[in-house]
Amino acid sequence: MACRLTVVTCPGPVLRRDRPQARQCTVTAAEPPADADELALVAAGFPAVRLWRETTGDGTRYVARALSLHTHPHAVVTGSLPELTAALTAGQQQSRRP
Repeated sequence: MACRLTVVTCPGPVLRRDRPQARQCTVTAAEPPADADELALVAAGFPAVRLWRETTGDGTRYVARALSLHTHPHAVVTGSLPELTAALTAGQQQSRRP
C-alpha cells in the first residue's frame, strides 16, 4: 500500500480569526519515512499499545503508550525502534510472571 504525506507550511505568526490576512503557503508532497512499515510491523505485535514516531529539531523519538493503565510499561520513549521493541517485550514478559 503506497501513501503520500502532504505537508502545508505557512510562514508567519498565527493569526486571529477576527483579523484574517492573506498568506503564501507551500504544499509539499513526500513519500512516508522508510521506517513507517517497520513501525507498523512492531505495532502489530503490541495491540495493547499505541505506537508513533515524533520528529523534532533534536531528532527522532519513538513513543509507546499503553491503552490501559493496567498494561506495563505504561509509556516508553526512546531514540530507536529496536530499543522500543526491547522495552515493550521485556514489559510483556514481566507482566506474564505469576
